Amino acid sequence: MTGDLHNSHTLVDTALDLKTKRLSPIELLEYHFDRIDMLNDKFNLYITINRDNALLEAEKATKEILDGHYKGPLHGIPYSVKDIFYTKGIPTTAGEKKLRCFRPGYNATLISKLEQSGAILIGKAHASYGEFFPEPDYGFTKNPWNSRYFAGYSSDGPAAAVALGTDLFSIGSDGGGSIRYPAACCGVIGLKPTFGRVSRHGSTVFGIPNDHAGPFTRTAKDAALVMNVISGYDKMDPYSSNHHVPDYLKDIEKSIKGLKIGVLSGECWDSVDLEISNAINDAINTFKQNGCQIKYLPASTIVTAGNFHTLLSEVESAAYYQDQLKHWPAYYPDILMWRVINGSRVLAIDYVQAIQIRQHLIKEISDCLNQVDLLITPITMLPPPVLGKFRFTLNSQPLGISDLSSKFCRPFNMSGHPALSVPCGFTSKGLPIAFQLVSNYFNESVLLNASNIYQKCSLWHLRRPYTTI
Repeated sequence: MTGDLHNSHTLVDTALDLKTKRLSPIELLEYHFDRIDMLNDKFNLYITINRDNALLEAEKATKEILDGHYKGPLHGIPYSVKDIFYTKGIPTTAGEKKLRCFRPGYNATLISKLEQSGAILIGKAHASYGEFFPEPDYGFTKNPWNSRYFAGYSSDGPAAAVALGTDLFSIGSDGGGSIRYPAACCGVIGLKPTFGRVSRHGSTVFGIPNDHAGPFTRTAKDAALVMNVISGYDKMDPYSSNHHVPDYLKDIEKSIKGLKIGVLSGECWDSVDLEISNAINDAINTFKQNGCQIKYLPASTIVTAGNFHTLLSEVESAAYYQDQLKHWPAYYPDILMWRVINGSRVLAIDYVQAIQIRQHLIKEISDCLNQVDLLITPITMLPPPVLGKFRFTLNSQPLGISDLSSKFCRPFNMSGHPALSVPCGFTSKGLPIAFQLVSNYFNESVLLNASNIYQKCSLWHLRRPYTTI
């Protein structure tokens, strides 16, 4: 039963096999540990592997299901989490070796929710931070499609792990593209929910007003299943929202005929690689063929506002952590201290200007989404670069990795809108291409519905990296 899981089974498929007892959690976990043992060293996916605890949980889940105590679709499902989320008694390093002995005394809220659902934590996935630390303590995760190439930054381990099938879903964080960009590089679904939709309590948060937690999966339907578990109000997160949480699977199969999709026009596309723009245009045509209405929209602030993202993130993080700065806790990562110190040095006039830009940005996005149901944009200007290459030239302009990866992502961190990375093709070098869908606040359902119908037509998500065991 387990021999072809990587190529044929989604999270939804596997959940059904567990529910109907065609597969046991123990068999499933052993299969995934076999993949980890073969692939982890080559691709640098995990910082900590939770083998002993996971085996105990799989035995428990197997007995529960056999005894008729099935908890739901995630019961017995192996998953990983980016190594910034607290896991009780399990090292949480935030990608820094100085924290390798830090074992939190409690779980992050979303870890507790997943634990209650019966999901099984298989490992703490890699987290690296690109140009912030060009030589990260634990190295970089390698791209599943070609190990010479970049898998993305920050949530690179979770994205690559899902692409390689070492777990069935993963949880990452996104403060400026850190879910969507690695998802695009690795060819998987990556969802940044609405700000406040998923609790961040119990995580090392780098950008207080910008950070979001969300899932990596192979399919939109898989992401809906995970969102049903991790979403909702948490009194421990001061930014958490009590907005109603729908069943994300309820409308995921409905027709998208008549759905209005906005395409940002003009300067948005000037710097985008031709293979990427062609693939996204093909995706737009697929939506047209399914009865969607396409509307071209001017959006000058959306294209440029990301330049103010880092300033806002650093200043507002500095304000949040100011009390700790004099006696910085040993279990806080250096990258967070670096951002807090930078934020403490920003001039008030620059911060006020950035706030004004954010207000203009939110108005512009709202104006666009008053005319359409979704926006579609690129995720990145260029395909995944060669591993370790952080400086580029495009149209004679010098670019850093953050320019490459965040131009189209950061505006929606600043505004808090939900955004989804969807695979839509491959470059001539065999590297993944993706587009971004953006919707109104708390309307992740339309993102998942539209991307699910697209995936049924395009089938890009069925391709797998050429790695077998």
